[in-house]
Amino acid sequence: MQISEIVAFLESAYGILNLKYFGGELPPVVITVQSSPKAYGSYTPWESWKQQDTGFREINIGAETLDRPIENTVATLIHEMVHHYCAMSGIKDTSRGGTYHNKNFKREAELRGLIIGYDTRIGHSPTSPSESLVAFIEEQGWIGIDLSRKGLVGLAGGKGGGR
Repeated sequence: MQISEIVAFLESAYGILNLKYFGGELPPVVITVQSSPKAYGSYTPWESWKQQDTGFREINIGAETLDRPIENTVATLIHEMVHHYCAMSGIKDTSRGGTYHNKNFKREAELRGLIIGYDTRIGHSPTSPSESLVAFIEEQGWIGIDLSRKGLVGLAGGKGGGR
């Protein structure tokens, strides 16, 4: 198994989800998979990556969380894409150094197929996929894709999976 296959799937999913839930408006990001024991994912709201004169923001998916069902990983990716959308649109969606998710975040996330819970420490952040999001994931042929460290079962077979 190679991490490049996981990142390639996440990049492909980003493109498909961008079209479906953001009208293709989101600019490209660098997607990473790194250790992130305290979070399923994170978004870097500044251009932390450079290629020639172009800067890119980053979405990270926590390596420790890839053993969850694919619909949860996709929900995490969309969660971070919502942060990207809010940053690009001038919508203040967090406070407390980016840890507390406010009602603006909740509204934008729920418009994009997420179910958002509430936690007093981090606000409107706990994320799970809605039934409509799970149905879309099924349409893409992503159900059953295993991004965990134990294998990439089904990765090449998904309609939108892998490159």
